[in-house]
Amino acid sequence: MGRLSFLIENVVDAYYNGGIDILGPPDDPPDDESGLSDELREKLHQLTDTALHSSQNLTALDDVPYGALMSQLYAPLLAQANKDDLNVIARVWKLHWQKLEEELGWELARMANVAEERILDLAGMAVQQMPSGKAAGFLRRVARCCQFGFDAECLIMCRSVIDAELLSEISGDECISVLGQRQYFDLGDRIEAARRLRLLSFELAQEAHNIRKLGNKAVHGDPDVAKGIDILGIIKNTLKIVEELNRGGIGTGEAGQR
Repeated sequence: MGRLSFLIENVVDAYYNGGIDILGPPDDPPDDESGLSDELREKLHQLTDTALHSSQNLTALDDVPYGALMSQLYAPLLAQANKDDLNVIARVWKLHWQKLEEELGWELARMANVAEERILDLAGMAVQQMPSGKAAGFLRRVARCCQFGFDAECLIMCRSVIDAELLSEISGDECISVLGQRQYFDLGDRIEAARRLRLLSFELAQEAHNIRKLGNKAVHGDPDVAKGIDILGIIKNTLKIVEELNRGGIGTGEAGQR
């Protein structure tokens, strides 16, 4: 565990279990579940679990939508609408938000741990040659996705980096010159054109195809495609491709005359 994630976990634990706010005395101290009926406590936990699941997966927990649980919990209380019931409603709502905030704190700690493990590796990969504007924008998203553990999304962004850089570096006429007349050139075509124009070595062209396929699979075939993938290695190869394209290729032979 990194120092930052350790700090976050301890702050979350201190605040929600000890009522401590490191920024100063809390205006509204954390509440607890004492005094709630068992039925209400169970409904509160189900409501919180469903909110977390729905917000992170966009699917209902146990086939019960969050909004339906809200209605089940609050409608009977609101129907009576006396002062005591309104106080219970306000307290349950506060407890609900406290639990959501606490879970978010733990999630941020886990993300911070991933970021701490990867930040120096990512910093050491930075390319000196500036890529095209769109490719640079996608690279920023590559870094952010990787830093916080969104590896499948990172694969998609790596594919986008290569696509944007090839669109910037190779014109349609150049594609025609080595591939022949076509109505449309997709990313696979442009990678092949870059290889034939000697803008990419055979090895990096193959790696570009690999990243293209992984990105396509993440979009269309398998949301868990990044499991078992060396994501830092994928990023390193993406940057090698960008650098080689920016250097003007691997040679100036007949195929590479532009």
